[in-house]
Amino acid sequence: FAAGERITRRRASPIPDRLELTNRTPPNATLTSIDVALVSRDYLGLQRVIQDRSDPSSPRYAQWLTTEEVTTFVGATDEAIEKVGTWMRSVGLEPVLNNHRDIL
Repeated sequence: FAAGERITRRRASPIPDRLELTNRTPPNATLTSIDVALVSRDYLGLQRVIQDRSDPSSPRYAQWLTTEEVTTFVGATDEAIEKVGTWMRSVGLEPVLNNHRDIL
């Protein structure tokens, strides 16, 4: 896509059950910002670690994760960040990566 080119919207995945589609955005609406969630490296691994550290019988009980440790589980790969960032720049958006490396 060229910068400033109009992009046809389409849904890449079904709407999650917790969300409800109410109205479409008018076709003349201007997008000023967007958050793109990237696929986590090991979300199931994070769930296992949190479950373990929430279990009073675990030797790791209440030993909570640092931001860096969480990022090792939820952060997207460098390749995914680069691909999505390149696409965003190509359509005139300026990607900013969050601290957990999972949202642009």
